[in-house]
Amino acid sequence: MKHSCLKIGHRGAKGYIAENTIESIQKALDFGVDGIELDVHLCASGELVVFHDFTLDRMTNGTGEVSKLSLSKLKQLKINNQFTINGVSYTPNQSGNVTISNLATGTQN
Repeated sequence: MKHSCLKIGHRGAKGYIAENTIESIQKALDFGVDGIELDVHLCASGELVVFHDFTLDRMTNGTGEVSKLSLSKLKQLKINNQFTINGVSYTPNQSGNVTISNLATGTQN
Protein backbone atom coordinates (compact mmCIF):
# COMPACT_ATOMS: atom_id res chain seq x y z
CA MET A 1 0.00 0.00 0.00
CA LYS A 2 1.46 3.33 -1.06
CA HIS A 3 1.12 6.28 1.30
CA SER A 4 1.42 9.84 0.17
CA CYS A 5 2.15 12.85 2.33
CA LEU A 6 0.52 16.18 1.85
CA LYS A 7 2.76 19.23 1.88
CA ILE A 8 1.11 21.93 3.98
CA GLY A 9 2.41 25.48 4.22
CA HIS A 10 2.26 26.44 7.90
CA ARG A 11 1.05 30.07 7.98
CA GLY A 12 2.20 30.20 4.36
CA ALA A 13 5.97 29.81 4.15
CA LYS A 14 6.73 31.32 7.56
CA GLY A 15 10.33 30.10 7.51
CA TYR A 16 10.99 32.31 4.50
CA ILE A 17 8.60 35.29 4.67
CA ALA A 18 6.55 36.84 7.49
CA GLU A 19 3.77 34.42 8.44
CA ASN A 20 0.15 34.79 7.29
CA THR A 21 0.92 37.44 4.66
CA ILE A 22 -0.09 37.30 1.00
CA GLU A 23 3.60 37.09 0.17
CA SER A 24 4.12 34.13 2.50
CA ILE A 25 1.12 32.32 1.05
CA GLN A 26 2.43 32.96 -2.48
CA LYS A 27 5.87 31.61 -1.50
CA ALA A 28 4.25 28.42 -0.17
CA LEU A 29 2.33 28.04 -3.43
CA ASP A 30 5.57 28.57 -5.35
CA PHE A 31 7.01 25.63 -3.36
CA GLY A 32 4.13 23.48 -4.60
CA VAL A 33 2.27 22.87 -1.34
CA ASP A 34 -0.98 20.93 -1.32
CA GLY A 35 -2.61 23.27 1.19
CA ILE A 36 -2.00 26.19 3.52
CA GLU A 37 -2.82 26.42 7.22
CA LEU A 38 -3.57 29.95 8.38
CA ASP A 39 -5.29 31.69 11.23
CA VAL A 40 -8.13 34.21 11.17
CA HIS A 41 -9.62 36.61 13.70
CA LEU A 42 -12.67 38.85 13.63
CA CYS A 43 -11.68 42.53 13.84
CA ALA A 44 -13.76 45.35 15.36
CA SER A 45 -15.27 46.43 12.00
CA GLY A 46 -16.54 42.90 11.29
CA GLU A 47 -14.03 41.55 8.75
CA LEU A 48 -11.96 38.43 9.15
CA VAL A 49 -8.24 39.14 9.24
CA VAL A 50 -5.45 36.68 8.55
CA PHE A 51 -3.23 36.87 11.65
CA HIS A 52 -1.94 34.20 14.05
CA ASP A 53 -1.78 35.90 17.43
CA PHE A 54 -4.65 37.41 19.41
CA THR A 55 -2.46 40.47 19.95
CA LEU A 56 -0.42 42.57 17.53
CA ASP A 57 2.68 42.98 19.69
CA ARG A 58 4.90 40.11 18.46
CA MET A 59 4.63 40.63 14.70
CA THR A 60 3.70 44.28 14.08
CA ASN A 61 4.59 47.84 14.92
CA GLY A 62 1.29 48.03 16.86
CA THR A 63 0.04 46.78 20.21
CA GLY A 64 -3.20 45.42 21.62
CA GLU A 65 -5.79 42.89 20.52
CA VAL A 66 -6.62 42.28 16.85
CA SER A 67 -10.33 42.19 17.76
CA LYS A 68 -10.27 45.74 19.17
CA LEU A 69 -9.19 47.49 15.92
CA SER A 70 -11.02 48.05 12.63
CA LEU A 71 -9.66 46.65 9.38
CA SER A 72 -8.69 50.14 8.21
CA LYS A 73 -6.63 50.65 11.40
CA LEU A 74 -5.08 47.18 11.14
CA LYS A 75 -4.06 47.84 7.53
CA GLN A 76 -2.07 50.87 8.70
CA LEU A 77 0.22 48.56 10.71
CA LYS A 78 3.25 46.77 9.32
CA ILE A 79 4.21 43.15 9.87
CA ASN A 80 8.01 42.92 10.23
CA ASN A 81 8.14 46.56 9.06
CA GLN A 82 7.10 45.75 5.48
CA PHE A 83 3.93 43.65 5.02
CA THR A 84 0.28 44.57 5.58
CA ILE A 85 -2.45 42.68 7.43
CA ASN A 86 -4.97 41.02 5.10
CA GLY A 87 -8.69 40.71 5.62
CA VAL A 88 -11.91 39.52 4.03
CA SER A 89 -15.51 40.64 4.33
CA TYR A 90 -18.08 38.00 5.15
CA THR A 91 -21.86 37.99 5.22
CA PRO A 92 -23.87 35.38 7.10
CA ASN A 93 -27.27 34.60 5.53
CA GLN A 94 -30.49 33.58 7.31
CA SER A 95 -29.55 29.89 7.32
CA GLY A 96 -26.21 30.66 8.98
CA ASN A 97 -24.07 30.05 5.90
CA VAL A 98 -21.32 32.56 5.26
CA THR A 99 -20.42 34.20 1.95
CA ILE A 100 -16.84 35.43 1.80
CA SER A 101 -15.95 38.20 -0.62
CA ASN A 102 -13.67 41.19 -1.22
CA LEU A 103 -10.26 39.81 -0.40
CA ALA A 104 -8.23 42.73 0.91
CA THR A 105 -4.86 42.03 -0.66
CA GLY A 106 -1.59 42.84 1.02
CA THR A 107 1.22 44.70 -0.61
CA GLN A 108 4.90 44.78 0.13
CA ASN A 109 6.33 48.27 0.63
